[in-house]
Amino acid sequence: MPAMGRTVEARVRELREKLERASRLYYEEGTSDISDSEYDELFAELQAIEREHPELTTPDSPTMRVGSPLPKGTSFAKADHLSPMLSLDSLTSIDEVREFDERARKFLGLDDGETFRWVCEPKLDGVSANLLYEDGALVLGLSRGDGRTGEDITQNLRTIRNLPLQLEDSSPPRRVEIRGEVIMSRDAFARLQAESEATSDTPFRNARNTVAGTLKLLDPRIVARRPLEFLCFGTGRADGLDQASHTERRAYLRECGFTVAEPHAVCEGINGVIDFHAGLDSRREELPYEI
Repeated sequence: MPAMGRTVEARVRELREKLERASRLYYEEGTSDISDSEYDELFAELQAIEREHPELTTPDSPTMRVGSPLPKGTSFAKADHLSPMLSLDSLTSIDEVREFDERARKFLGLDDGETFRWVCEPKLDGVSANLLYEDGALVLGLSRGDGRTGEDITQNLRTIRNLPLQLEDSSPPRRVEIRGEVIMSRDAFARLQAESEATSDTPFRNARNTVAGTLKLLDPRIVARRPLEFLCFGTGRADGLDQASHTERRAYLRECGFTVAEPHAVCEGINGVIDFHAGLDSRREELPYEI
């Protein structure tokens, strides 16, 4: 419990900062300054204080990530995205990539010798999600659905420890959609498979299907026990953001507390894009997650 000479409010702030720091280090840098057992002890202490002093509980507290299960027989409500979640075209040859580059240059009215920069990122093999933040607070989380309407899976998304419940921005935008992929890393999936074999649970076949099935569960308490991560790749509707490029937007999202897709590169011209793809493909098995 709180140390002598400290207020309860100060101890609550300290506990939340330690828990958030531990999550951030684990998901962004692959390290941790506390053990799992220490994390659990700090979390339990914070829960105990908030039970005794409910007036200190805030929507962005780490203890508020897990809500109550939906009644059996019910289904997730649906809601519209503020702006559509469009799908990506698949190009299977270098010739198709060069043709796409030519169409893009023509559409933008660029001269043949004019430099055209591309931002390259891996296409993550997970489940897309759209997060709506208002005045910095997470208020809604939707699945992609048909691109215009998704299922309200806010309670399940809130359980993901590297997903900020509050943007780390002193002057957050009034309203912004944050888009990314819910994934399970190779190591985390391997551990889950090992645990399922030890407990005779239904074996998990692959990471993506496991993520998809997990996000459809009606009980967020079960979801919270699955090692899900959220990797951000961009924004949808963004009221009040004025970054001039995707690179600047990536930097802003990282500053807000999100993990962004890596590796990435800014390439000068389509030849750089082709080289990036070849390099990424040659070491795809070395990445911590499926692409």
